[in-house]
Amino acid sequence: MTKPQTASRVAAYDIVRCAALLLVLLGHTSYQTIATPYGGIDIAAVRAAAGLADTAIHQAMEAVVSGIYTFHMRLFFALSGAVFYLRLRQGAYTAPRRAARTFLGQKARRLLVPFLVTALFYAIPLKAAAGCWAASAHPLRDILLGQFLLLGNSHLWFLAMLFGAFCLVGGPIVASPRLRRAILAPRPLRADIAAAALLLALLLACGTITHLAANRLHTIGGGATDLLPALDNYAALGWGTLWLAAGMLLERLRERLPAPRPAHLAAAALLCAALFLPLDAYQQATPLAPGKLPVAAAELRALALACLGVAAVWCLAAALARTPLASARAPRTLSRDSLGIYLFSDPLNYPLLASAALADPAVLIPARFAVTFLGGWAVTLVIRRLPRALQFL
Repeated sequence: MTKPQTASRVAAYDIVRCAALLLVLLGHTSYQTIATPYGGIDIAAVRAAAGLADTAIHQAMEAVVSGIYTFHMRLFFALSGAVFYLRLRQGAYTAPRRAARTFLGQKARRLLVPFLVTALFYAIPLKAAAGCWAASAHPLRDILLGQFLLLGNSHLWFLAMLFGAFCLVGGPIVASPRLRRAILAPRPLRADIAAAALLLALLLACGTITHLAANRLHTIGGGATDLLPALDNYAALGWGTLWLAAGMLLERLRERLPAPRPAHLAAAALLCAALFLPLDAYQQATPLAPGKLPVAAAELRALALACLGVAAVWCLAAALARTPLASARAPRTLSRDSLGIYLFSDPLNYPLLASAALADPAVLIPARFAVTFLGGWAVTLVIRRLPRALQFL
């Protein structure tokens, strides 16, 4: 791979990372109820008790967020896999001894340490101040189970599941020179197409099994439904691992196929978006009937939405990477600080919601986006200025 090709890929992945981050921030600006058996807040109930009906602005934003949630975290996992494959191709992780231990140690410092530090010293205090455990009979137990063991709601689930995906995929590749050579070795295009088909089949199976398990918990009822947030969080280890592998395959295909023109990439992005929007509208408007076959059909539709969403952002980023935007400072800076902004943005929603529960969503939604984005970035910059021994980003 030539240096210009590598630079173009790095620029494209910076843009993908920025887009994924902005989608996450947007996805966290509309929720009014985020309550589980292990704590949370419900300002929708507060608004209803005050006689305030839901607004068209909030309903429209909820529809947008529902579409975002079909693919935005899949995009993060795929990006991680693509960057991992690119680094493998560049010769990273080749230390002959203790390679896997070193690799997983690096990932633990990059993912698990921020998970623990952010939860303990930032997210939990902010949530507690907003009243997330005000009604809890056992707040310490609920914090432990909900925030650290991920039985409740925490945006930090992504870090733990991404670490698990790297353990399942990256660890064996780094530990085995033979497997590494097999992953990087040239092979016929039909073999890569077969690998893509297998990944799609596994993703469909993973989604269907998770959906059926959720239906079973609903059928059992009672305390079994308390496990639904945990099911959502831990199911991400399955589909996240597969999307990480898909990202590796995407980078491999980009490497071997001729580079399309930017105009063709932009057209592909528009086509994916044009297919995504009506399919997403259909999914939101169509209730799921009971039974296993409708569940499989619904998961096939969800998989199609995820693929279209990821492809649209991927193609658009590849097109923009071959424009002057690739050399601009803003995407590189935002990409560099994306982990910190992800960590520190969402917890700011809780005190905002607690203090402005009755505010007009037309004002509150953009205010939440601006405050969480800029506030999360400000905290990130403060952390970067700490002594090196205290930095964890």
